[in-house]
Amino acid sequence: MHSDTLVRATEVLQAGYLRQSQERQDGSDGSIQVQGDGVHATASARPGRYVGDYIDRDSSAFKVDSEREDFERLMGDCRAGKVNEIIVYYISRFSRLEPKTIIPIVLELHSLGVTIVSCTEGVFPPDDTMSLIMLIMRLDAAHQESKNKSTHVRDTKRKLRNAGGWVGGLPPFGYCTEIAHVEVMTDKGPKMLAIRQLIVVEDEAHVIQRIVRQIILAAQVEAAMYQGDLSDEMWELAKKTSLSSLIADLNREGVPTKTARLGGKWRGAPNGKHPQREKPPQWEVTTLKRILTDPRLMGHLVEPIKESYETKSGQTRQKITGYRSLRDPETNLPIIAHKAIISAADFYTVQAWVKSRGRGRGAPGEKSVLSDLEILFCECKATMGSNGSSNSSYRCSRPKGNTDPNEHEGGNSIVQSHANDFVALCIFNKMAEAQDGDPEALDMMVAATRRYMLTMAKPEVGSEIGALTAEKADKQSALNELYDDKEAGDYDGPIGKARFRDRKKKLEGELEAITARLAELAELDDPELPVMTWLEREDPDSSPTGEGTWWAKAAVHERRAFVKLFVKRVEVTKAESRGNRWVEYDASTRVTVIFRSLKDEAEEETTDDTDDA
Repeated sequence: MHSDTLVRATEVLQAGYLRQSQERQDGSDGSIQVQGDGVHATASARPGRYVGDYIDRDSSAFKVDSEREDFERLMGDCRAGKVNEIIVYYISRFSRLEPKTIIPIVLELHSLGVTIVSCTEGVFPPDDTMSLIMLIMRLDAAHQESKNKSTHVRDTKRKLRNAGGWVGGLPPFGYCTEIAHVEVMTDKGPKMLAIRQLIVVEDEAHVIQRIVRQIILAAQVEAAMYQGDLSDEMWELAKKTSLSSLIADLNREGVPTKTARLGGKWRGAPNGKHPQREKPPQWEVTTLKRILTDPRLMGHLVEPIKESYETKSGQTRQKITGYRSLRDPETNLPIIAHKAIISAADFYTVQAWVKSRGRGRGAPGEKSVLSDLEILFCECKATMGSNGSSNSSYRCSRPKGNTDPNEHEGGNSIVQSHANDFVALCIFNKMAEAQDGDPEALDMMVAATRRYMLTMAKPEVGSEIGALTAEKADKQSALNELYDDKEAGDYDGPIGKARFRDRKKKLEGELEAITARLAELAELDDPELPVMTWLEREDPDSSPTGEGTWWAKAAVHERRAFVKLFVKRVEVTKAESRGNRWVEYDASTRVTVIFRSLKDEAEEETTDDTDDA
């Protein structure tokens, strides 16, 4: 025998493989226990030594990308000679993958001398051709059963969803489900269909409505910034309102989350797989954000938005990152499936507010104009910020000790007033260029007007424009992919060509409807920029940023709103030498201002919608 030949143990080393496709929300292990009883009884009746159980909970044997940690551990032990007999309750617990995927695994096990035993279907020893054929036939039957079941479940869910039924697991916060009977049309005429319908849970709905009211009041600060109409009370409210402060209030008041109301019957509750969880999680920012961005709050029928990700084992899986409203193909309006908790206008106001929250985008800044607007950068590409004092400097946030020879040495700072006034002067100069017909300046003014419109327009109008713009990009991308598939030969033949024409017609119709709706929305509100207010000054010949001007009189939050309309990026280079107090400071030697454009606005709307999804 060669030294590298695997020496198989003469002793029969038995192992049981137990699998439960979905972990129960109450943590029950009924299926695992039944399988275990059968496996242990079979092992006892056969010669050999039982080395232990290998258990995968919440694991599909049908999906190729499903993670089965204990199955992989079992395979490793078989390769190491620690196991040479696998006992399963029935073959489908072992695998439901299609034969071409599972055959290499079976062949490897048989080459290792591993016998596969089914409590209900017999013994499949290695080196037995007929046994191998029978095993493959059993596995193929298990695969076909799962495939048919998966197709049936998917089609049933689609039918129930189209009828306005809830087909998910745990209902969203604010809702529970009850059985309802609705009439649907079939090929044999009308028929009554039983569905699970979302109904409002009043005490949960009151929590959502209270939070939404507080957010709307805080969001009014943004609009007030542009009009110079901001009370001290509103300003204080805005500074205190954030996602973090809202969840802190909920936790402090003891408001239970949806899972906490289930009394321990939630996915991932304490059990063999999650023994460390002793209580449901409290409110978190991600939890509240998910609730506030869910279109079901408006009563909309939705579809999940899924995102692919790579697991630790290198497999690709999908997770739900949000929900998208389904629209009527004829009217392109959202389909209403159940009672709303908040109005569409309130929902869209909340979306705009939530989009403005994030790292570096918390409550409105109070003492500095350019910091926390995500526009101020050092020449080394690091952000610049202030220490909160209006008389301080903006400083580079790069960590100390940098040794990159291509970047500036030491720190980089600029006096706030120098940077603020120069940026404002650049904006006013650009306005003057627009009046002279400069194309780039006109583009900036149009972009600023659109941004101003989204702020000043009715909330539902502004947010719907952003949503439809992103949806239009999605449809256009789908149309491009359709043509790519056609070029690849996916639609060859008479049936393929017919399917291509149908899909193309449908996508083009949806694009046309979205474009028409965008045109309608653009005509609903057409606010004008308050340019004359910004240009007001006591001396017409003086600088637009000097004494007696709107800029000089404006509060910090008004200046911030003004800059945010026009500026995309401000970059500050390191000073070549220290300043001289006898020489007027020239910020133009260090500060570069990049203005917004229509292209930037379109890209930002699409990116924002993708991030939320």
